[in-house]
Amino acid sequence: MFSVVIPLYNKEAHVKNTLTSVLQQTFEEFEVLVVDDGSTDGSVSVVNSLGDSRIRVVSQTNSGVSSARNRGVVEAKHEFIAFLDADDVWERDYLEKMRDLIKANPGCGMYGAGHRQVRNDGVWMRDIVLPPCFINGQRLSRGFFEAIYSVDGFVWSSAVVVPRQLFFREDIWFPVGEVYGEDQYVWGLIALKSSLAYVNEVVATYFVDSENNTKSRIEKKHTPSKCVGLIEFEHEIVNERERRHLKLFVERKIVGAILRNISSGYRWYALSQLREYDISWRARVRCLIRVLLPTKIIKVGRFIFEASFK
Repeated sequence: MFSVVIPLYNKEAHVKNTLTSVLQQTFEEFEVLVVDDGSTDGSVSVVNSLGDSRIRVVSQTNSGVSSARNRGVVEAKHEFIAFLDADDVWERDYLEKMRDLIKANPGCGMYGAGHRQVRNDGVWMRDIVLPPCFINGQRLSRGFFEAIYSVDGFVWSSAVVVPRQLFFREDIWFPVGEVYGEDQYVWGLIALKSSLAYVNEVVATYFVDSENNTKSRIEKKHTPSKCVGLIEFEHEIVNERERRHLKLFVERKIVGAILRNISSGYRWYALSQLREYDISWRARVRCLIRVLLPTKIIKVGRFIFEASFK
């Protein structure tokens, strides 16, 4: 029933725990497709050491996580693709719950589930589930973009199942070369074409690499994520409320990149983004105020931001 697609790149320290969480599932009708994206550590050796016939390794030259996910979809043998990152884990009944969700809600283009975020040092950060007002039974009762604007990341790459044929039928693929927001972009595209059912409870764990996450946010220039491109499909949304939330969702991604650039000291680059992107006057004023704040205040804010990850 399920092809579990795991993109793998240099996760030697984590991939065994990830695979163990899959191999111990109470629902056993699955294959595990590990797409090795040119790992240079011992990740593949760890995978092979498990010696489980349900695991299949496909290797490719390093092309990024989107390419690895796409390759997994193409190589998969089963009807439903269950995505899982190589450093995350599932509860033992995750696939069983997703099987039940699919049976109760046939024909959806996407099946999601709640999850928890935990730092790599074991510190719990938060649980991500939807407020009850967004769920009618197991179906999303409001628009996808209203939901994701209210609870950013409620659909997450290690807790989502998609019918394999949807990728081919709708020609939807993960954008190769994108390193931020590539998954939410795909979930948005799927949501434009189909409905979503959701297990509104925590059944998976996302381990946040706090050190790398902090560095990636602070030490380099930022462009808005690929999600910004979803605005091109605004005309396909009939519901005015949902269309407005798509705009708000996209604007938040733009503003987030601009503010991170200001915090990182790239003020002129941030100003160029303000000129480039069409955002509301409120958001523009917010960004301009941050640009005009003294550098010392920005550095204090940066110190507080870094300390929050310690």
